[in-house]
Amino acid sequence: MAQKYHTKALTDISEATKKGSKLSEVKPFEIYCLRHSFLTNLAESGCDGFTLAKIAGHSSVTITARYCHPEQDSVDRAFRVMAGSQKVVTDGGH
Repeated sequence: MAQKYHTKALTDISEATKKGSKLSEVKPFEIYCLRHSFLTNLAESGCDGFTLAKIAGHSSVTITARYCHPEQDSVDRAFRVMAGSQKVVTDGGH
């Protein structure tokens, strides 16, 4: 599903550029910067790596990890959430 939106965005930008649109005052940039920014922002909002991989169409979370650059406040928030849940896994753990 995300691929459909990605393809449409690329097509729309390409067509607007061919027609001479300046797309406001946006400076030229690599289109994949948008993808990188989107996945990074989604990761920082709390989306897990496996869901990010699915959205991005990656075959592995290792590839997805290239897009994730969590800030310290994201790491701190994750630990606060974990501390608040106080769940202990007692089945199936090692």
